[in-house]
Amino acid sequence: MPMERTGFTTAANGFRFANAFTTTLVQPQGVQVPGVPGLGVTTPPLMLHGLCGGMSFAALDYYFSGIPVPSHEASDYVTPPGVPAQGSRLHTLIYQRHLDSLNLGPSLQQVLGGDPYNLTTYAELLLTPEVLRPVTFGARLAAEVAYVIASVRAGQPVPLGLVAAGGLASATQCHQVVATGFDDVSATTTNIFVYDNRYPGREAILVVTPGAASCSLEVPGRAAEPWVVFFVEHYAAVTPGYLDFELAQGLTVSPVQPASSRRFKAEMVVVNSGEASAHGLALRLVVEPSSAGGQSVSIPADVLGTVPPGQAIVFDHEVEFPGAMAGAQVTVRPSTTFRTPSGAVVDRLVPARQPGTRDLVQVEVPREV
Repeated sequence: MPMERTGFTTAANGFRFANAFTTTLVQPQGVQVPGVPGLGVTTPPLMLHGLCGGMSFAALDYYFSGIPVPSHEASDYVTPPGVPAQGSRLHTLIYQRHLDSLNLGPSLQQVLGGDPYNLTTYAELLLTPEVLRPVTFGARLAAEVAYVIASVRAGQPVPLGLVAAGGLASATQCHQVVATGFDDVSATTTNIFVYDNRYPGREAILVVTPGAASCSLEVPGRAAEPWVVFFVEHYAAVTPGYLDFELAQGLTVSPVQPASSRRFKAEMVVVNSGEASAHGLALRLVVEPSSAGGQSVSIPADVLGTVPPGQAIVFDHEVEFPGAMAGAQVTVRPSTTFRTPSGAVVDRLVPARQPGTRDLVQVEVPREV
């Protein structure tokens, strides 16, 4: 079978910082020693290292909601280094989605009443006796690969749970990623393309050979990482409440005299509503023909660079639509652009949070006379 992919790519849809979170679940507590006045001990904090499920689920949420994932980079975060601080809006979003991925309550001590599939499947696979694993996991890998293939063909990226060796004691060593495509490299082996939130901008490959009960994760420049088995997790999309670039004043596009001209005046205000700097090459307009098969074009505009939190960019330009679009109905959308690690320039449509704020305009491009 040929290689197939969804629209989700690590470069465009993954977070730009690595999963280097350390989250304090329970603060250190002072405890009085019974029967010994004045003598106490301090219990250590309960820590959670990494939020792989939260980053995977949140990246999928942004993708399915049609909202660009925030453009914040590791260098934007100083304390703690590389990631949003505990208590910040973006950390709270990712942390909550991490708990959702395991159907757990805020303290990790309460299993909620929703779908327990992910949590119970981890337990089931971790507790599988070593003697049964070659046959059991081989069959499981074949079934899960088939599920991934069906999902990709339906255009649906899906979260995967990677199970570590070592039984229940290795539960915290398990990992969560996003499957974005596949390639049947032979009759016995399938490569699954994944977004691994530990490596921003670098596509990873899960190499699966069910007949050998073999499953390993490969990232360019790193040694292959073995896993005993994986499974497709249950996932339900939610709309993320955190944005960086968004429209503060909706897009308007009005004709410039004479009315027969292909020149129009476009206006909007874009603001960085995030808690850290936002990044982009340019703020521009993407023009999409309404006719099937028409090619979208981009109209260059303002250079962006690094935009501090709260800063607004006023866009006020006359633009000229290409002659090939004369007489056509087109849709105009605002976009920021960024450069992927491979050097490609990618458009990220700018969303509107507030009801009534227009993030697209339909225009009839005149035929010049």
